[in-house]
Amino acid sequence: MIREMSLNDLNEINEIGSQIKDNFVKNYNLEEYKNMKWLKVYVYEEAFKILGFIVIAKNYENIDIYAIAVESNSKKKGIGSKLLEYTINNEDYETITLEVRSKNIAAIKLYTKYNFEIINTRKKYYDNDDALVMQYKNSKGSI
Repeated sequence: MIREMSLNDLNEINEIGSQIKDNFVKNYNLEEYKNMKWLKVYVYEEAFKILGFIVIAKNYENIDIYAIAVESNSKKKGIGSKLLEYTINNEDYETITLEVRSKNIAAIKLYTKYNFEIINTRKKYYDNDDALVMQYKNSKGSI
């Protein structure tokens, strides 16, 4: 089941987030995010356990995906796809943009599967890697 985050979910989300980024809790203060109307966090839950989440920011006609994370033991089960599909199908937008490390082949394959296209490359954005800026355009028309 996919639903909006509640404050009771913070510990599980932060634990999963820490698996993808050492300073996740510091960079993503989700308790504070909960009060920001333009920012949403959706969680994927099975048997009362959170297995993944997506953090999005709604900026007028655009959505920025800040993070998608899946618990390490639950990867390769389609959870990232389900979170991405949920966002594509349940939000109002003209475009969705995100940034991904050029060496993160699994993530790039996922985004390409959903018709995201590379629109920019930020050379050496990360210490040892470029950042690819990818975008999805809503085929249903504008909001």
